[in-house]
Amino acid sequence: MRNTIVLWSGCGSDQFEEKIPLHFIGQRNAKLGFSNDIDILFLQGYDRLEESYRKDLQSCGFKLYDLKDTYTQLSDKYQSLNRFGDFEKKCFLRWLVLKEFYAGETIVHYDGDVVFNEDPLVLQQKLSGKTFVLQGCPAMVAICNTAWYEEYLKNLDLFVSDIEQYSSDAWKMRDGWQLSVKTKWAGYRDRNVISSDQDLISHLLHTDQLPQDSPAEILSCVPEHIFFENALCIEDANDDFPYRYRRTEGIDYLNDKRVAFWHIQTDFNIYLYDFIIRKQYLLMFAGSTLRYGNKGLEKFIHRFIRKIKGVSRYDVYKYFFQEYDFSEVLTNQVWWQNGIFV
Repeated sequence: MRNTIVLWSGCGSDQFEEKIPLHFIGQRNAKLGFSNDIDILFLQGYDRLEESYRKDLQSCGFKLYDLKDTYTQLSDKYQSLNRFGDFEKKCFLRWLVLKEFYAGETIVHYDGDVVFNEDPLVLQQKLSGKTFVLQGCPAMVAICNTAWYEEYLKNLDLFVSDIEQYSSDAWKMRDGWQLSVKTKWAGYRDRNVISSDQDLISHLLHTDQLPQDSPAEILSCVPEHIFFENALCIEDANDDFPYRYRRTEGIDYLNDKRVAFWHIQTDFNIYLYDFIIRKQYLLMFAGSTLRYGNKGLEKFIHRFIRKIKGVSRYDVYKYFFQEYDFSEVLTNQVWWQNGIFV
């Protein structure tokens, strides 16, 4: 069974590390005693990363692969996905690249914006034999039943043959999706036209077309851990709040459960970055609710500062995983939703 991350780059090493702090993660994993035996598959842009940077990643233990040719062939075949933009097209096609590259070998896939709080090798061992998409989000996908790939490929081909019709039919099958969110970890979609691999996967999980072990069975393998694909919506998949946060010897816990990993996806990254802005420039708001969304005076100032400075995921990682922790933001006084944290 292999741990794997699929990435691509349209820039040089410094800009890439700002967006996807892979070297930071490798160094952090090593410091915590975690394994870095992870395959890093590049769909494009491997050759744009400086050799010294690639060597730094390899010295951490990562195994790098340039799969440009494989991806290019698939990209040419699935040109109808171009309507969704380069990012979403690559997300749609990464599963076909994985299917071809691993040729039946079982895997655990992580998104590139995952920060491990448990050794990925430990998670791999505990979840061996399981097949699931964590809460409907590809941030973590375990594929031990390789029929998963065949069902995904079959439906992707049906989808691209008539995107509007397939999406319309899928929308009509949404009855009961609120229950599937919890009982099947199907996630949810709110767009009539399927526009991402996550939309498609959510539909396939809800309609029982993708192999998916039950969440209860999966969690029984890791009772000492807590999993959430998006910290901003932690209550969607977990019921034992309010949570008390602590970091002990570099490891984060909520109540007595060890966080499996942090998914620093775009919205959560911006939320954390806004907290950094508050600490640096807006101390008059200290201790008050940090809103999620774009309403209010503080958020107006945040948007203005972000527009000037940009949003660096590396800066967020450095602040919360190296210099400080989450103790100031994961509190009932600051968190955007009341009652989630003490």
